[in-house]
Amino acid sequence: MVRGAVQKKEAGGARRPDRRVIRTKTAIREALKTLLTQKRMEEITVTELACLAGVNRKTFYNYYSGVYSVMDEIEDEIAGNFRKAFENVNFQTVIRNPDEAFHRLDVWIMSDEKFYEKVMTLESQYSLRQKIMDSLKETMWKSLSPHFRDDQQLALEVAIEYGISGILEVYRKWFLCGKKTDLATITDDIRMVTLDGILGLAKEYR
Repeated sequence: MVRGAVQKKEAGGARRPDRRVIRTKTAIREALKTLLTQKRMEEITVTELACLAGVNRKTFYNYYSGVYSVMDEIEDEIAGNFRKAFENVNFQTVIRNPDEAFHRLDVWIMSDEKFYEKVMTLESQYSLRQKIMDSLKETMWKSLSPHFRDDQQLALEVAIEYGISGILEVYRKWFLCGKKTDLATITDDIRMVTLDGILGLAKEYR
């Protein structure tokens, strides 16, 4: 939990976060991302996290109650990047021409490629992958559910569960195989399988 970030007044009395606070919290989050590529969450201490971020323990505790509260913010950041990748996408347009929407997945992955590669490929980060997956499913549900009737909600839930799990697993295999194919091609295949099934993909490559 954040403990009262320092704020400055803008014109008109509005308040905005102090830039130093933003820089400090960003440094702490980035430090945790780096450590997560090296070890499991439960092995990371506040001391080494603060040291890598270039702050002391007292400063760390000004903003966070512990390592897991930093992780909460990272998860929010990941979900936020996912939402940004799909913001301003008209639902009806997606139905008629979904290519653009799917390729916004590229934007999301490339927003922090190194971090996603480590999280998706290291077995020690399985629990973190699950948290990210759950966060993305929740984000997608909130975005799509208003467009479906009550009697369609269960089908939508199944589609999101299947879709997000499958998409992340494809990206995981792409990273594990050394990214031998460009990301846009992988996303094209994901779109085709998601919308047309395996037979649709088979027709494309026969």
